[in-house]
Parts: sequence; structure tokens; C-alpha cells
Amino acid sequence: MALSCPRCGRAGQTTRFCVACGTALGGAPVQQPVQQQVAPPQWQAPPPAADPEPRRSGGPMAAVIGGLLVLLLVAGVGGAWLLMRDTGDDTSPAAVDRDDAGSAATEDGAEPGTTEAEPTEAPDSSTGLDPLGLGEEMVNQPCSGEYLVMLASTGTPKDYASTLSPALGLADDNHYLVTNGSCESFNQEVDGNPIYASYVGPFDDLADACSVRESLAYQGAYVRLLDAGRVTRSLCECAVMASPYLTVGSGAEESVVASYDVADLQALLNLAGLNPDRVVDGYFTATTRRWVRDFQRAEGLVATGAADVDTWSALRSWCED
Repeated sequence: MALSCPRCGRAGQTTRFCVACGTALGGAPVQQPVQQQVAPPQWQAPPPAADPEPRRSGGPMAAVIGGLLVLLLVAGVGGAWLLMRDTGDDTSPAAVDRDDAGSAATEDGAEPGTTEAEPTEAPDSSTGLDPLGLGEEMVNQPCSGEYLVMLASTGTPKDYASTLSPALGLADDNHYLVTNGSCESFNQEVDGNPIYASYVGPFDDLADACSVRESLAYQGAYVRLLDAGRVTRSLCECAVMASPYLTVGSGAEESVVASYDVADLQALLNLAGLNPDRVVDGYFTATTRRWVRDFQRAEGLVATGAADVDTWSALRSWCED
């Protein structure tokens, strides 16, 4: 309802106070239009998404390719395992008795100082052939109870010819053998390789073999009994009984034959409980003199350190032949 101001007369007013003079206007207050409240929108779950279109498989070709990949993977793993197994370290060389260190021939049939070599295929070991091409027959020797004069030996394939050739053609019954085809008292191989040795003989008697060894005067030669129970040299001093006087400086420095005597002395000292490492090199050193002196004291002899007749006589009680 429109009102007129009683004071200023302004009509048409709808407020409680005159808009012109501020006089309170009579009558009911004007109702203000009510602003309609709008409710917030309610959350509604989105409609379910349509199922995606299923993937199409690769068909038989994809299955074939997958199978091939699996086979390749298995083959690769298996090959790697075999390679690791085949390259495993297997270094267990045969034990070698280096009794004649420094000599051309050793009691086990291998030359001193042999270095490890790759195993090689063994030549034919049949007696009567010449598998090394040395111009002499290979004649293997069984355990016959006879004696051989051993000259040179080696278990290194590249040295077969160079080691054995100089020790062949020295006598009518000079041949070579392979130890794994001869008497089993020989060491059978070195580092997986066969051992070849040159020799003269055989002889029925130790004294005869010793006489031939002395006539040949081949450095490092020794006599060996072909007996399965004997793996060391036979000592000529036990058969010949020459009793040479030996002292420091005797032996290899003096002559080849003198070195034989010193080697026999050293071997007998080992049998008597001295020379524990069995050094049989043919050199009468200060160490050899000490062993002789210790032996002389134990036997009640004058401890001169020189091998004289009385010392040799006492040492012969240790002879094995």
C-alpha cells in the first residue's frame, strides 16, 4: 500500500519513513519480497560405464612366437650352466718324487723341474714301434727283476725329442720306453702326460749295470731295479764296494763318475734316517757333510764329515739290493 508523508506530503511511498524528510509513515510495513531459496543440487552417481570392448588375441601365430621365446630362454640358461660346469678347475697333478733333482733322469721317470703342461694325446705305446720318431725302437720293460741304466726322461710333450735323443744310440741295447706301458713301479704320468725315458739294458746283475753306467759316464744316469716293490734307485756302491773317499767339493764338480758316488752316498744317508728330503743330486755340499758327520757320531766313528772306508762300511748295512 502506498502512503503519503504527513509532513511533506510526498505520496506514493512504500517505506516506513519518508524518503524526502525521514518522517515515520503510518500504516503496516511494506513486505519485502522474499528471495526464493534454491536447494543445492543433489549428487548423483554417474551412470555405469559400458564394458570395454575385449582385446582380440593374436591367434595361433602369437602362441607360436611365445613358445619359441620360452625355448630360447631355457636353452640359454642350460648352456650357461654347462659352460660353468665344464670350465671348473680340476688341477690335481700326479705326485712326483723329485729324488734326482738336477739330474738328467729321475727315479720316477720324469726330468727335474718339469713344469705343468696341458695333457696331450699319448702316442701308441706298443713295443717295437717308434711313436716319437726318434730313430730307435720303443721297448717297454715289465717288472722282470732285471736292472736298467736310466739315462734321461721327461713328461713334457714338447721336450720328448730334445730330452731323449741325446741319450739314444749310445749302446747296442739303448732304447726308450713309456712308463705307463712298463713296470708299475715307474711313475705313470706327469700332469696328465705320459712319461718317456731312455735307458740301456736290461741286465741280470746289478754289478753289470753299474759297470755299463760308469763306462757311459752320462750325467744323471742311475740304475733301477724292475720290481713293482722298488720305486727308488739301486745303489752301485752296494754291489761294487769301491769305498771312494768323498768330501766337500767331491761329486759333480769333479766328474760325472764322482757324482754317481756322491748320489749313492746321499741315498744311503736317507735310508739311514738322515737327508730327510732325499736330496740325491750328486753334489757333496756342506749340508751333505753335516749328514755324514751326524751318521759318524751315531756309529761311534770319528766325525770328520768325509766319507771314508769305515763310513762306507757302516752305510752298506742300509743297502737294499
